[in-house]
Amino acid sequence: MTAETETLISFVILPLLAAQLFIMAAIYFNYLGRQVIAHLVLFNCFIATFVCYLLGMVAQQFLETQWAYAVLYIRIALLFIIGLPSLTLFLYQQCGILVKPLYRHILFIFSALMSIVYIVCADASHQNMLLADYYQQIIPFTVTGANHRDAEMLLLICVNLLPICWLLLHESSEEKRKTCLALLVGAILLVSTYIIGLAYESYWIYYVGAMCTAIFWTLAVYQDIQKTKNQAQHFKEELQRKLHRQHYQFQLSLDKKMRVVRQPNFACLDARKRSEDQQTHQSIVTKESNELTSLICQLPLTRSEQITPRVKQHIAKHFQEHIDIAELAIACNVSQSYLVRCFKKDTGQTIKQYLNQFRVNQAKKLLANLTVADVAFAVGFNDSNYFTTVFKKITGVAPLRYKKENYP
Repeated sequence: MTAETETLISFVILPLLAAQLFIMAAIYFNYLGRQVIAHLVLFNCFIATFVCYLLGMVAQQFLETQWAYAVLYIRIALLFIIGLPSLTLFLYQQCGILVKPLYRHILFIFSALMSIVYIVCADASHQNMLLADYYQQIIPFTVTGANHRDAEMLLLICVNLLPICWLLLHESSEEKRKTCLALLVGAILLVSTYIIGLAYESYWIYYVGAMCTAIFWTLAVYQDIQKTKNQAQHFKEELQRKLHRQHYQFQLSLDKKMRVVRQPNFACLDARKRSEDQQTHQSIVTKESNELTSLICQLPLTRSEQITPRVKQHIAKHFQEHIDIAELAIACNVSQSYLVRCFKKDTGQTIKQYLNQFRVNQAKKLLANLTVADVAFAVGFNDSNYFTTVFKKITGVAPLRYKKENYP
């Protein structure tokens, strides 16, 4: 194999294949995997930056040297500052572990600093596009040709590999959810091959690792979706059996009522004959008819009466997490439209309005000991500004003012 062919495969074909697989995985997750994957915003941030990173590698091969290094610095900065921290946070949230705002800030700040170190070191060992020799001499560490790769590997180990390995151990010892385990194993495969490729300067290794990760994630989510569909079908069949049993019992009760109305028993006839009270007879018929009407009305309400309490119970238990109406509908064994209609009819609120109200009520208690930002994340809001807007809309005051007035 010639050097040109090897370069074409390593820096053009493999990155393009990996980028296509990750784009397909992202589309699959967003359109079909929402019922098993939560917090897709962070996942999409990682996918977008990683795809840019892969395509940037391809673009570098066809640009002049100066522009090629400019593309290198941009794609590295995007991946370091946004992509890699987003991957770790996505996995933690997917596994149901809340990351405090302080740790989030530390993660992004550390990634930004390491991206600066990488760019400065790479610039010093290549083209001096950003810093002249004079400024490089006053940098408080020795700039060598290997430093930029060392910075890259250090970032991958601290921001991704170690936190994800800890998360894998935690998940395997706790709930052992297959989808979470698959996502964690795939992420470790991606990061490990990235580090190995950097260490041996064999970049094709982490492109192959990236392709394997995209395929592994997609297959894992596909299996989980199929499992969920099978469970939903099972719930549907079970519900149909219950409805058939209820309908049969209803028919028996209906026949019994009709016999009582049409053919009163002899004891009743004797009583009526003895009393010859036509008004009493009429009241008996009216009473039986009312009971029959009540029995008929109870049948369609059997499912709807149970929906609102189930939704409220689910919200009370999982309000700190992302709550999706599709998941609620599956849990209640009904369609989304029927779920929304029943809840609105019973409570006068939409599910989102009730969820926000519940979260704000919980936030009022937590404001006594936590900051506004900490409370926002603690009650399930991913954005403290949006939390402030919702809190003020419901209570009439901003959370900071509420905290000062009630917890001086």
